[in-house]
Amino acid sequence: MEFNVFDFALRSEELDAASYAFYVVDPDEMYPAMIEHATAVIEANDMSQVPRDQRGYVSTLRPLGDLSAAAVHVDNATDLDSREKILETLRLWFTRMLKTAVDGPLGLRITSDDPAVLAYWRLRPKA
Repeated sequence: MEFNVFDFALRSEELDAASYAFYVVDPDEMYPAMIEHATAVIEANDMSQVPRDQRGYVSTLRPLGDLSAAAVHVDNATDLDSREKILETLRLWFTRMLKTAVDGPLGLRITSDDPAVLAYWRLRPKA
């Protein structure tokens, strides 16, 4: 259940400001990896492998069922709400892991050069 946030978060010195270290993450890489990581953690059912400050994310995700469903676009409101909750929890968990790995304040930008990738992983579709 090893997960190295630096496999996905790249330091962007051009964005660094006011003693904040900024990292850029491609959502098309981070979200699938976090889905896989969270699923493995839940299936292992061993909270001793999860840092205490990250256990709440597992508790939030566990009752939501198949996390891979978050990687699929949905049309109905119920599934959209579930997808949004999963993705937002995974984002928060990833940010917590990055914060744990970085000494000092940080900024995180989840972005891609590909507009289709951004649209795919957006929590709520633009109206």
